[in-house]
Amino acid sequence: MADELQRGRDAYARGAWSEAHRLLSGADGAARLGPEDLESLATAAYLIGRNAEYEDLLERAHRDHVAEGRPLGASWAGVGMFYVVAVGAIAGAVILRRRGVPSFPLTSAVVNVLITVIVFYGSTRFRAPAEPALVLLGAVAIDALVGRLVRRAPDQAPDQAPTPAPAA
Repeated sequence: MADELQRGRDAYARGAWSEAHRLLSGADGAARLGPEDLESLATAAYLIGRNAEYEDLLERAHRDHVAEGRPLGASWAGVGMFYVVAVGAIAGAVILRRRGVPSFPLTSAVVNVLITVIVFYGSTRFRAPAEPALVLLGAVAIDALVGRLVRRAPDQAPDQAPTPAPAA
């Protein structure tokens, strides 16, 4: 699919509209195209005389740009926050693994959503079932970070040196 998509982009760049339409349509059938590629496919459809398809594709691209009525900036902010939470979740899973705490109940929810999204949708839009697990794993990472930063006993004065943590 990636090869077909790239060839479609190349055909579009050189103005081979019929070829671009054929290749981008094939890539869209294999996995949903992103908004920019949908706009290219729509333009190619228009230039080869497929006006109804052009309008449908532009509508899809617009819906993808402005997901569920949100402005584009809000959609990008959501994607950015997802990536931050995902990095924290990965760190949390690693920490749980090193501590010997079973993380299967949390990681299995995330893996299930990942497989479904990759196979059927290709979008982070359907991540809601995995978000509680991602947040909990991220919280483990934050707890470990705070624990490393604050390593003094509760009754210890602030000007005293911190007590070394016991070896694990």
